Formats: sequence, C-alpha cells, structure tokens
Amino acid sequence: MSPTSVLLTIRTNSVLKTGAQWLEKKAKRMMIGALERVLPVPESLAADQLASIQRILIIRPNFRIGNALISTPIIESLQRHFPGASIDMLATDKTAVLFENFGLGQVHCASRHAITRPWQAVNLIRSLRRERYDLALQLNTGSLSGLLVGKTIGARHTMALPYKGRTWFDVAIAPGPGNLHSYQVPALFATALGVSCRERPVLRLSEEEVCQAQRLLASQLGLESEGALESGEGGAKNFVALFVGGHLDKRCPPAYWEALIARLEAGGKPYVVFLGPEEFRLAPRLGALMQDSRHGLLLTPRPLREFAALLSQAAILITPDSGPMHMAVALDVPTITLSRTRRSQRFLPQGALHRIITTLAPEDVMAMLQARPAALA
Repeated sequence: MSPTSVLLTIRTNSVLKTGAQWLEKKAKRMMIGALERVLPVPESLAADQLASIQRILIIRPNFRIGNALISTPIIESLQRHFPGASIDMLATDKTAVLFENFGLGQVHCASRHAITRPWQAVNLIRSLRRERYDLALQLNTGSLSGLLVGKTIGARHTMALPYKGRTWFDVAIAPGPGNLHSYQVPALFATALGVSCRERPVLRLSEEEVCQAQRLLASQLGLESEGALESGEGGAKNFVALFVGGHLDKRCPPAYWEALIARLEAGGKPYVVFLGPEEFRLAPRLGALMQDSRHGLLLTPRPLREFAALLSQAAILITPDSGPMHMAVALDVPTITLSRTRRSQRFLPQGALHRIITTLAPEDVMAMLQARPAALA
C-alpha cells in the first residue's frame, strides 16, 4: 500500500484517525518538552522597533482549511504596515490555493508526504533559508512544525504569541484573554504593529471562477438562466447548501442529513448537497435517496476553489464546524452551524448572518430557514 493510500485510509476511518491524533499529540508534547530544554530565550524586541523589513514570511503549515483561512486577515494588515515589502506564505499542498489573489510573492508548500520522505522537509527548510527573510510570523505557536520552521530558517526577526508562558521568538505578542475567538488571533499581531485587522477570514475568487460556478448551477439545478446569473440579479442565490462532512465527532450522522434532505425536498426548496473528501463513501447512499429529486443536486468532492465558487452562490450553508463553514464566513454567505462539541465554541461564526444549533433536529433548521429572506421561503 502506498503512503498516499495509508493516509487516505487513516483520514476516512474514525478509529484510526483518533489513534493517529493521539499519537501525534503525544509526540508533539515530547518534542516541545525537549526543545524547551535546548532552545535559548532570545533577546526581546518590541514590534514597533522593527526596521528595514523587506521580506516577510507568514508561517501557517496547517492542513485544515479553516485554520488556513483564519490566518488570511493578517496578509492585508502586513501589506498596509510594510508597503513595498515582499510577503510570502508557508502553507500546505492542500491549502495553498486558498491564498491565491492576495498579491503574495510565493506560497511555499509543506506536504504530509514529508512524514515518509523526510528529505522533502529538509529541502523546504533549505529553500526558505535562501530567501533570507527579515521577519517571520508564526501565527500558531502551538504548531510544532511552525515552531521548527520559525527557529531554523534564519529570519532576522521572528514574531509569535508565547506558548504556555514560554517565549521562543524575539518579538513576542501579548496574548489575549483565554476565551479569545480564533478569528481575533490575527488582530493581536496587527494591534502590536499598530494597524487594523479584519476579524473574519478572507477568500478571494476571480470573476471567471464565479461565472463557471454560475453556469454549472444553471445547467444542473436550473436555478436561473446563465445571463441572469452573471448579471447578479437574483440568480443562484436562492439555494440552500448542505455540507455533509466534518472532523471526527463534529460530524452529523447520515440519518440526520437524510431527514433534512427529505424536509427540503418536501418544502420545494432548491438545495445542493456537497460531500467532503472523507465522506465520499456516502455518495451511493445519498444518491439513491436523491435519485428522483426535483429540487436537489448532489455534488461529490470538487477541487477546493471550484467548491468555494459554488458555495459563494448559496443563499445559506448548513454545516457542522468544518472548513466549509469558515469558507462561507469568508465569502459572506450566511450559515447555520450544527455545533456538536464544546471545543468548537472558539471557532463558530459570529454576527447577524450566522446561527448556531446544538440539537440534531431537522425541524429546527427548517424553522431557521423560514426566518431567512424571501428567497428561502
């Protein structure tokens, strides 16, 4: 079995995935403990003392879509504070496409294949060292990979939040309160630099990407004619999007989605069901349910930016705590989030566009849909 097949098997099996995460966390604690004993405490520097900053690296090598998107607001803040500076991103081969259209210099990619091919990680570090960055921002100090990158690429200055009271970087950011929402973390960095920061993710689609999504929806769901869609008059903004996916215990059972789909179908509401890459095995089951649907469309996993463009055309998204939830927030698409765990609280969308449900009752979702604008009634 190839390394790719092994990783896919782990990601699609809840027991294996839980075990792998436990091992990962245990190894991470051991390695961070070892680093605490050997890494020196750097001489501190205030953020307003940074000077001659021409090359910047934002470090966020996280494979989760939501965690990657949460980091996007800091890009605009850095561009305003350091005009003319070249800003690069360290992302992953899964999330790199999320940073298109931001005016970045390069988007470097970490890969899960480095687990079985460690020379790839070595080559990545060498490549980053050759860039001779003036400033490296480590947005999540709890990331072991981010910590190792930040300490090994030879940047002139490094900037991060303290980790459990320990400061490993020369520009330390004052931590926020313990209940700080995840969307507010980039603002801590921006505040230290004396610049404003948007407190929700950003995702920038091209006009062509949006038009392609509109054409697909027009042809397969018959929402509107292509011309009406492209004119922005009504168009596809009258369908309900459902994301059947999520991470481990954040997922909803298939029976819940089947009941909700039946309600939407009975109510005559246009809807699109999106499957996540780890839920592709549900395609035959949901396909059979929707075989004679008059109002719904089932879409199997799509390339990330194609999915984002389709999602941008929804009137509302119904989803667990998931990457697509953050994508919807970034695209100003209203959400109904099915909150399944307490640890989701720091990540759930806030504001008038978004609603939270903690019970698995399809009638609660339908009641919320009835309270939305006339396009969903």
